[in-house]
Amino acid sequence: MFARTKWQLQFGVTLDDLRQALRHSQIGVVITDSRHPDCCWNEVLEAANQTEGQPSVIISSRLADDRLWAEVLNTGGFDLLLMPFDRTEMLHCIASAWRNWQDRQVSKRSGKQPRTLQASASSC
Repeated sequence: MFARTKWQLQFGVTLDDLRQALRHSQIGVVITDSRHPDCCWNEVLEAANQTEGQPSVIISSRLADDRLWAEVLNTGGFDLLLMPFDRTEMLHCIASAWRNWQDRQVSKRSGKQPRTLQASASSC
């Protein structure tokens, strides 16, 4: 699915893997399953938000109901993707999350407030 992109991918199995990667690498987007065997998706979001880089976090789920959708967005997640993934939708969502992360990094360096973005079902 990612063969034609220029994205560098890192895979982690545990929450500790993610925390270590976030400490040692500049990561712009994190994707996690809502039912990760090692932790809850909101623990992944919390770990990402505790880093200086604060990557955009996308949650994936086989059962994306309105409650989960609202919880992800209200707690700072970038988006919720329904599995199985539609290639076009997934690539668009990741690219949007990447641009959002880049905009926030530029804003931090310049001291300006980041542009406000709202995610919706049609935006990613």
